[in-house]
Parts: sequence; C-alpha cells; structure tokens
Amino acid sequence: MSDNTIKNDSQLYNEIASVLFQSSTAECIKICMLLRLSADSKHSKTEAFGFDTDGNEISFLVDDSFGNMHDLAVELKNYFLENNLTNGMPGWRYLWVEVDVVNNKVKFDFAYDEDNREDKFKFSYE
Repeated sequence: MSDNTIKNDSQLYNEIASVLFQSSTAECIKICMLLRLSADSKHSKTEAFGFDTDGNEISFLVDDSFGNMHDLAVELKNYFLENNLTNGMPGWRYLWVEVDVVNNKVKFDFAYDEDNREDKFKFSYE
C-alpha cells in the first residue's frame, strides 16, 4: 500500500505477515524473518526463511512487489514511537516475525540496541 492512509499496528502486522507469506514458497509451513534497521532507520537488512514439513530450511527473498518490507517496518517503528509503546526506549532496531501457516498464527518480537539482538531470536523449526 503506497497511499497516505495512517495505519494502526494491527494493520501493519497483517501487512508485514502477508508480504512474508506471499514471498515464501508453497512448501513453507513456518516462515521467519529478521529485519535489522540502521540507527537512522534509512536502511535495513532482511533475512527471511521458512521450514517445510520435514524441518528443512528454505531461504527466500522478500518480494517488494507485495509490499516494501523496509517501509512497513519503519512505519511500524514510528507507530510505536508516536504512541509511546517503547517503554521509554528510543525505538527498536531488530524486528523478528514468525508466521505459522498451519495454525494461522503470527508472532512479532522486537529488540533494542541494549538487547542481545539476534541472540534473542530462535532460528529453528518447532
């Protein structure tokens, strides 16, 4: 979505999960993404992968034709900051998303500079 409509956090969560789902392969039953934002939020690095029913890892690229993941992440971070949802922190830098395709569940987690960053997130088939 490239319109100027202000979205709430639920809409942004749904849009991010949708982009991941549409970008993944049909074999994925669990989809994971780690997005790292630069300190100024102008750049990001995304690592996305999924797991099939046998637990095999399948890496894939997030397809911006379904939605720009960087822009969505920055929009979500700004929503958190504007609505005082960061518990006094300056804003998260790491976004972890898990999409459980089988059970239709989505999990979002965030890390700040002071956290363990990627060590906080689990990269495994469960």
